[in-house]
Amino acid sequence: MSTQYLALAAFIDTLAGQGVEQIVISPGSRSAPLAILFARSGQFRIWTHLDERSAGFFALGLARASGKPVALLCTSGTAVANYHPAVVEAKYGQVPLLVLTADRPSELWQSGANQTIDQVKIFSSDAKWFAQAPLPEDSESMQLAFRHLAMRAVQHAKRLPEGPVHLNFPFREPLLPLKDAFSHIEPFDARKVSTGFIVPADEEIEYFSQLLKQSERPLIITGPMYNGEDARALAIFADQAGIPVLADVLSQVRNYAHQAPILTYGDWLARFWNSSHLPAPDLIIRVGAPPTSKAIGQTFLANHRVTQVILDPTETYADPFWTSSVWLPVRMSQWIGHSALQDVQKSVVRQHWLHQWLAAEERLGRILTDVMLNMADEANSLYEPLIARTAAEVWKSAIFLGNSTVVRDWNTFSGILQSSCVYGNRGASGIDGLVSSALGIAAIKGRTLLALGDISLYHDLNGLLMAKLEALPLTILLTHNNGGGIFHGLPQAAEEDVFPLFETPHGLDYQSILQTYGGSHQVVSNLRELRQVLMSDHQNHYLNLIVTHSDASASQKWRNELFAQAQQLLEEVREKW
Repeated sequence: MSTQYLALAAFIDTLAGQGVEQIVISPGSRSAPLAILFARSGQFRIWTHLDERSAGFFALGLARASGKPVALLCTSGTAVANYHPAVVEAKYGQVPLLVLTADRPSELWQSGANQTIDQVKIFSSDAKWFAQAPLPEDSESMQLAFRHLAMRAVQHAKRLPEGPVHLNFPFREPLLPLKDAFSHIEPFDARKVSTGFIVPADEEIEYFSQLLKQSERPLIITGPMYNGEDARALAIFADQAGIPVLADVLSQVRNYAHQAPILTYGDWLARFWNSSHLPAPDLIIRVGAPPTSKAIGQTFLANHRVTQVILDPTETYADPFWTSSVWLPVRMSQWIGHSALQDVQKSVVRQHWLHQWLAAEERLGRILTDVMLNMADEANSLYEPLIARTAAEVWKSAIFLGNSTVVRDWNTFSGILQSSCVYGNRGASGIDGLVSSALGIAAIKGRTLLALGDISLYHDLNGLLMAKLEALPLTILLTHNNGGGIFHGLPQAAEEDVFPLFETPHGLDYQSILQTYGGSHQVVSNLRELRQVLMSDHQNHYLNLIVTHSDASASQKWRNELFAQAQQLLEEVREKW
């Protein structure tokens, strides 16, 4: 056993001092020094995950739900490359990850040595920060160097915008550290590093206050955001100022709809706003990432004639339409109490503007409610938007939404949510790693509903093993249309000769697959059954699969018919605006 790894013990001790509490380990030989010391430190919750790609997304879910950096460890070679999809999502989704990769020593690089690849900056710009650790040795100065490496890594991961950092550790054999390594390291004052952010000047806040006071038709548009304090502050501000909020399903704002002017059917309204000749807002306030709704982006955010203000403390400048006029680096929860905003009152004109938005929201909600009541028992009622609507009405604990059609249907049709914790991977919006990300959420939040499509489930079947090994409480609501349903709503659907390239039918039976992982399985045939199953979800079983078979083409036709009703409604209320 080697004393050279005392520096690694110092590194791990410092990570704990900086607030890192969890590590996901993908087993391997070269990473043994770190894995063994993490286990013997007694300061971390250790998760062992057999598949590196799924492990990366599981760590991402842990970090998203906990709000704290999570460490991720693997051996050298292609194991490292399998973390890359999760690193990409962590960067664009702003999730703090500490990616720790073991490596061969430099004398074995480019020598043909087994399991030796170029790992230096392998994640390129997708990692916020990279550091090549020195070969550890037994010295006090080396312990200090590794402690500061840990401090810098956490600081970079947590500093806004949060994201992944990559530390590459070369190790020479022997790979076994001392059993009592932590008793031999030098003491250290593990003060937590600062991760502060820019604060706007008072004159900038005053300028924004004047914009608000002068505006007659202001509108707030939210995208995905995961800070509950900011969501609550936004709802309070919108209520005080009398400003309608088009709330993304991932904004954590929708469950404040009974207390503030929160609108859940903005996607419907945006689709027909211009064709109905309704007035444009004169001020748009943007909070969070770009919205899930394409229609909201094209109708409102793309309008360069409107003054648009981005409130974003991360300096990422999320503006794909290049139409923003002002950017203020603020967090809602810290900004709402500013004195310059206290006298922004509801004007008579603004109250009329707000009332019309709320009236349209109420009528759209009534349309959907009537449809639900009429179709509850029908055998052919499992249209994909109604699956989302039904689940949103009854599920009260955490939700993780898959990408592709699922998140769009939830965003457009779900209305007011019962759950106050709704997550998704909308950084890069891939369909890989969704099962593992949801299991990471479940490990922190408890029973979690994962709503996703059959192709997305196929992409991360390996991730299901963690549910079995750790008894993680996950309910999967599977929209099974036998592949590629989103393409039925895109122009490719009209190209019949090549559409099979996009539809990707597979014919898989997920029941037998779930049994491999010890999961339960139930198929529902109508909306009433779905509601009953969700309300009586088996809390004593860790992994449950609820299957809804749907026809993607029929669901798209039904969406179009419902949108036509929304367009007619806007035509009727146009004169009142």
